[in-house]
Amino acid sequence: MTKRSNTWARFSTRLTDHPQITMAGAELGSHGRLIVLGLFVVSVLWSRKHRTSGLLPEAVVAQYLRASKRQRKALVAAGLWQQVENGYRIRPGNYWLADLAAKPRERRGVNLKLRFDVLQRDSSTCQYCGRRAPEVEVEVDHILPVAAGGTDVIDNLVTACCDCNSGKAARPRIAAVTK
Repeated sequence: MTKRSNTWARFSTRLTDHPQITMAGAELGSHGRLIVLGLFVVSVLWSRKHRTSGLLPEAVVAQYLRASKRQRKALVAAGLWQQVENGYRIRPGNYWLADLAAKPRERRGVNLKLRFDVLQRDSSTCQYCGRRAPEVEVEVDHILPVAAGGTDVIDNLVTACCDCNSGKAARPRIAAVTK
């Protein structure tokens, strides 16, 4: 999977404090900063997805973003958007500070009570090959890996022997079983 590069706009967790977001939000009232932040982030994501390099057609701004004329005017006045012939263009810039980039969260293992419940439910039997403890060492595995958005809920956990679980890596269970 190739990582898409977005060279004309970058974000950080401190984007809400960006002076241009604050300026545009002030023109819109009490929740203005959140409205501007939402419109700006969604517009950048839309442009990135459709590979328009920051160009936002008028129809997209009106129908998809549902930005009112007042909101559009605030984004233009703050220098976040620029009005062009058939819509708007997102002004290039770094809307972040490099040293404030989010750090990945450390993942904790499945809690002991949940682990016990899974092992008991599966009778300490590997759900991939059918071998049982104590013949093999078993552990609790995620059906949908955490790396792919899986969570620590009992329906997403199964018992697996160490051999099957280590060979599976971060692939969903079905992909691992059919390898």
